[in-house]
Amino acid sequence: MRKLSIGPKTHRAVEFLLGLRNPDVARELEPFGFTRVELEEGWGLLVDAIGTRLAGIAEAPPSQPGLLERLDEFENMWFPVARNVLARHYPEIGRQLFVNLVQSQGREVVITVLTFVSRLEEMAQGEEPFGAEGPAARQLLAERGLTDEREEEARALLQEIRELKSAPADPPRTAEEQAAAEEALWAWYLEWSAIARVGIKSRATLRKLGFFKRRSSSGTDEEPIEVAELETPEAAAAGLEGRAPVPQLVETTSTE
Repeated sequence: MRKLSIGPKTHRAVEFLLGLRNPDVARELEPFGFTRVELEEGWGLLVDAIGTRLAGIAEAPPSQPGLLERLDEFENMWFPVARNVLARHYPEIGRQLFVNLVQSQGREVVITVLTFVSRLEEMAQGEEPFGAEGPAARQLLAERGLTDEREEEARALLQEIRELKSAPADPPRTAEEQAAAEEALWAWYLEWSAIARVGIKSRATLRKLGFFKRRSSSGTDEEPIEVAELETPEAAAAGLEGRAPVPQLVETTSTE
């Protein structure tokens, strides 16, 4: 089965939007004109970019009953299991897995479960921020019941939602249309992330928005921070998902 996943730039936007669900974080941007209208615009652009028909899920036809409920059951079961297992055995990996990720309700469960399974895949492959201990942590979760098969069941539900059609069916999206949708989301992210970066002084708040990435899973919150410049709109125009790499804001261990 083809996996439903998101590219690196869309992932950055997801992290940012998940952080903005915290009203205290969103309030930091109010002096710059950030309102619920801008927040809803960002979510709408995300929905369009990843192709999930969230607007029509509530009216799912009889042939596709209970998709959201089944995703919600997955979330209610495996979020607490993963959180508590990792808290004991791999606490830093657990923290990275659940950055800005809490159990949700309604259509938002699509985004939270998609983010969760995407991070599980990164963990299994030992990718940052999970590092070398990621595969062992993922294996432990499998031993606790969150097997690859369970993960695939969630991906299958996400794929069903992605392909859910309402009458009349939308025509297939062209590559150019998909690229335009991703470009629009990335432009929104660049605008508001740049404002957040200069307007928000709290490192803890910026971390909630996905701006800092540890080089390994063994770091602490007290490590010095090396900040890279956000990508400019001109640089973003050079490519979309999977093309030019996106600079990361990273935390590094001091050698002093």
